[in-house]
Amino acid sequence: MEYEVVNNSDQAIVGQAVPSYGPARAAAFFKKIECFCFTPQTLAAGERRRMPVLFVLDRTMDQDVHTVTLSYTFFDIGTKARVSGVPRASPHG
Repeated sequence: MEYEVVNNSDQAIVGQAVPSYGPARAAAFFKKIECFCFTPQTLAAGERRRMPVLFVLDRTMDQDVHTVTLSYTFFDIGTKARVSGVPRASPHG
């Protein structure tokens, strides 16, 4: 399976994709072998990229689950990384 990711901004972004599963109970049976969500991704301004996900669903999943939805939220972690590098004042003066 592939997801298409687009950076609609005018600047590069470093992001981390976090998966969500529907129904939530399917997560326990969802085994990702390869996923862009394993590592931060850098996208240039305006870049469009197809990112693969290789997975299997465990056969022991509840038989009444007929559809599993995998979605991702892409969080900007570049700002956080820059902020965490800023020295902070010591609480001891």
